[in-house]
Amino acid sequence: MENNLERLIGDKSEDELAFVACAALPFLPKPEVLRCAPFNEHLSRIYYAARIVEQVSEVYKHHIRKIITPVVGRCRGKEVPWGYFEGKFFRPFIGAVTYRMLSGYSHFDIKTTLDPDMNEAENLRGFKPTLALIEEGETEISRYSKKTGSFVDSGIISSFVAVEKAHMYTLILDEIQDGAKQRRGHPTLNAVFGNEIAELIGGIVAKRATNLSLRSKYPLVQKILSECLVRTAWGQIQEFTIRDTLRDLRGEGNESRIKETLRSIYEQQICSSGEKTGPLIGASTRIAALYNAATEETVGALCSYTESLGLAVQITDDALDVYGNRKRMGKDVRKDMRLNLANRVVGEALRSKNLKKTEKRIIVQALTGDGMDDELYERAYDIVAQRGREGIDVALIEQLRLVSKGADSIPAPVEDIKFLKFIGDLISIRAA
Repeated sequence: MENNLERLIGDKSEDELAFVACAALPFLPKPEVLRCAPFNEHLSRIYYAARIVEQVSEVYKHHIRKIITPVVGRCRGKEVPWGYFEGKFFRPFIGAVTYRMLSGYSHFDIKTTLDPDMNEAENLRGFKPTLALIEEGETEISRYSKKTGSFVDSGIISSFVAVEKAHMYTLILDEIQDGAKQRRGHPTLNAVFGNEIAELIGGIVAKRATNLSLRSKYPLVQKILSECLVRTAWGQIQEFTIRDTLRDLRGEGNESRIKETLRSIYEQQICSSGEKTGPLIGASTRIAALYNAATEETVGALCSYTESLGLAVQITDDALDVYGNRKRMGKDVRKDMRLNLANRVVGEALRSKNLKKTEKRIIVQALTGDGMDDELYERAYDIVAQRGREGIDVALIEQLRLVSKGADSIPAPVEDIKFLKFIGDLISIRAA
């Protein structure tokens, strides 16, 4: 970990080092970042995005409490795991980076960014807290923010909150379906309230996300959010299809059928992975582009970048299921095969030329759940960890190359493109 950080920050400018401190927080524990990179909030253009995320976080937490508090009143004796809702806000962060990049704010010079339609006193006073604006129903009010150093539409904040709520909805459903008991070191909703109430809470969160998107002056925001949820749902359906296909292999003795099925599953798995993370990241950047009247060319380039970035994040998630540390991650690891799910590392292990027939049979047995116990599952995961290492490393390197290529296609200043690429570098740190 230390070597990777040193490699990345070794030749970075002071501005880029400040970016590490801001942007790495969604991926790495805070002490590790601050120990390796100076935090100079006044120099970093990305500090702007961090402050936007701070506002998104404030509104998001307020709305979550409004949703959950009535549930607590009906479930006496249940303690709400508020830490469960502490998101990393990666999607709003990427959206805020895009918003700043497209709006053209490159520094925090108040003299050159004052609103000509406001007098000096109004400019220096800044704008009312975003939370108050949204609660009052004022959705599209721009004021100069001394925190971010530019003008901010409250509508973009509420739109980012809607995306984060949509993300929380997908996580709640994931954990119900996986039977997960812990996330980020806190009990899951289904562990505390049971599956039925957790599912209803998820439905309320999704509905509130839709309602919030309706407040934007751009009707397209609701369409972007709806398309995102549909794509995510299809990705989940594809995952279930893979799981059911694997279960059908129980007791199968035809080696050719097993081989053909596993090949098909590998291709399906890549497709479903692309639908799980990319759409939500893409929704944030598309909304940021919408608020800046970006061209179709720019929107297309942003979508290409976020799709590649989302798949890179998914690959690291799959790797962490196999190689991750439960205590460090705050959730269970080595669980996908126990749920009859073939993640990317499993797929790479099955394609390895070094995989022995006996090892392949153990992996297939684990994926189908045929006569397995904890000892056999651990044996299967050890095989996957060994045989899938080279393939998953190559897959991540290739995906990060596509992230870089996607960033290069965006018509934006060179320094902004470098920042977008650097986010890919941070993903590689997370994988390490």
